[in-house]
Amino acid sequence: MRIPATTLILFAAAAAAATLSAGTAPAAPRSTSRLSGEHQVRATRVHHAIRLALDPRGADLLGPARREPLLPVVVRFAASVTAARLAALEAEGVALTSSSPTASGAYLARVDTRGLDALEAAADVERVSPDWSAAAPTPPATLENVLPIVGAIDAAAAIRAQDGTELDGKGVVLGHYDYDVFVFHPALFRADAGAYAFTDVDRDGALTLDVDGVDMDGDGFIQPAEVLRRIGEGTLDATGKPGVSKQGAPNPSRDYVYLDTNGNGVRDYGKAFAETTPAYGEPIFVLDDVDGDGRLVATEKLLRLGTSKVRAIGGPEKTWVRGDRSEGLGQYPSRAVFEETPERAPAANHGTASVGLMVGGHTGSARRGIAQGAEVVLAHTGGWVASLQWLLDQGATVLSWADAPYTFVSMDGSDELARLMDAARARGVLTVVATGNLADKNKHVAVTLTPGPNRVPLSELGTFASATEVKASFFHTVPGRKLKVRVRADGIPWSEISRTEGITSLPGGVLAYAIENVTPRGTYELDFLVQSEGRAKPLPRNWELELEADPGPPIPAHGYLRDDTGIWTGSLLFTNASPETTVSGTATADSAIKVGAFASGDSETSSTPAGAVHGYSSRGPLLRGGDGVDVVAPTSSVAPALPFDDGTMGWQVFGGTSGSGPLVAGGLALLRQGLPDASADELVARLRAGAAKDDVVRRAGVTVAGQGKLDVRGSLGVPVPSGRPPVVRLVV
Repeated sequence: MRIPATTLILFAAAAAAATLSAGTAPAAPRSTSRLSGEHQVRATRVHHAIRLALDPRGADLLGPARREPLLPVVVRFAASVTAARLAALEAEGVALTSSSPTASGAYLARVDTRGLDALEAAADVERVSPDWSAAAPTPPATLENVLPIVGAIDAAAAIRAQDGTELDGKGVVLGHYDYDVFVFHPALFRADAGAYAFTDVDRDGALTLDVDGVDMDGDGFIQPAEVLRRIGEGTLDATGKPGVSKQGAPNPSRDYVYLDTNGNGVRDYGKAFAETTPAYGEPIFVLDDVDGDGRLVATEKLLRLGTSKVRAIGGPEKTWVRGDRSEGLGQYPSRAVFEETPERAPAANHGTASVGLMVGGHTGSARRGIAQGAEVVLAHTGGWVASLQWLLDQGATVLSWADAPYTFVSMDGSDELARLMDAARARGVLTVVATGNLADKNKHVAVTLTPGPNRVPLSELGTFASATEVKASFFHTVPGRKLKVRVRADGIPWSEISRTEGITSLPGGVLAYAIENVTPRGTYELDFLVQSEGRAKPLPRNWELELEADPGPPIPAHGYLRDDTGIWTGSLLFTNASPETTVSGTATADSAIKVGAFASGDSETSSTPAGAVHGYSSRGPLLRGGDGVDVVAPTSSVAPALPFDDGTMGWQVFGGTSGSGPLVAGGLALLRQGLPDASADELVARLRAGAAKDDVVRRAGVTVAGQGKLDVRGSLGVPVPSGRPPVVRLVV
């Protein structure tokens, strides 16, 4: 889930702010005095992470994207403000991104120390929150086509029989927040650039690749540049890069064919072609197998790919727009650019798979998304609130959010990202969020803290030997109560991590800090981090954790843990972990449609049988009450990926709840098309009521499986065909 991965904006800042560059001067040791009521608990007005991020010792705190003098923030005023008041703040160093508020009524701005001082002193400012992205957990990276499982095939057939309408999401704009997307994947173009007959050169009555061709110039001859070639393909799996297949007879359900107009042996695309060139490259086609016999005969045609299904990509900082001659999609980075940075390719695979599951493929394709007729706008630059507002400005009516963090992020649906999601819902826009992949990872603990020290047992796997950073967050909902945190490890005596004085220096070149926050809903939040300075060497081993509660009744609390040896798995674990209350921070927004994952088919690589909810699928109840899951959807489909070699076509097995969320977003696009007069609330009610409720769902309960399994046909009221669905095995 950038599953991946999100409620998000409040503490992502502090998470990113932990990375100190090598050579940073160590801070003076902090005291470890007992709690003495030195400051009162109240809703945090200006988030402490912003001040920490401006620490002059932390030039590298936020990474390259935030090494700027001005930091992005979200400013919420206690009442409406005049243009004169905004101008006065700008004169004091608050650089407003826009003079207009977001859909939730907040303002986007950038500040340095001077601007932050002005906001802290402003009596009419209700709250200032950070708005910058931090890497959220990416799920582990499977069934070729899940559409029959979610009832999309039956629903489309029934709608077509009624009035001829093709139920494919046409007219709906899906907004998606994720990492990058490889916009040149063949599955992400429409087959709308013309129908072409092929010339049967060998006169065998069917298409023969590398022999037959398309007479593009109409001269009656098939030149070498007009011979049809297959685009090779390969599927990424856990073993790494696979071989690329170019063998066998053409398969209309799988193959894409092209014309090698320059004779270099690969299909070229990208910046060398005009924005008006179909599919931004050499001619590429799908095979229109009208009679469905698995081959293309002389009476059937090839459909040329033309228009991108991506309307715009980027975000508030920089945007590439389909059809723009200067900054069009054809100018977007190619495979080579992605592979220049090692971490960028996996990120691009995540976004490409998500978009592919929503809109990829074509009628007759074995590998296709759920709403092939819809369009996508995708944000991956800028802060979370700014990006969500950009998606709304682009006209998205269904949103899909891929980030799913669980540390350094609010968990009660009251932060600025959640408030914007809620405001969007009030305007008829739906937001789908994956719950995350945390339930069975021993990263959550439910504890009852009594006054005084409370030991929270930890355990370490062998892989923790390479860890350089640990993050943890604890939450409770008891008004007015505070916590202190102390840690110990090999070579480090029990030490308190200051909550108020910035960076704490521990022995052995270990840096730490803690941040307190009280959300607008009164949830107390304590986030803390330990990191080897500059992340230049592994952390010490044998960590211990102690939380001290102030005097009063016992405090029920929830803790979340993460280290850099594996974002979902990791190596530092809670000994007494619990799978409940593991829904990701973004999914706690009141309006979020929360999606878990069930196994789409039997797989030799998974112990979860077909149809069962995956053990990793994060579940409720929520921190402040609520089921935590609306519906579950199948996961582990074959989805688009970056190409493995120049001129090839990449696929991947895409799992986790990141593979489920896009299917629900696409399913809502089908509901929007099929029920054009329904309100947002009615569509959600249909989604929940129409979900399939089998024995798995009934046994799991609402906090695990929500109201059931995504079922488009049920939500549209389409009659369910008789007979049991077949057991589907993984195809790779």
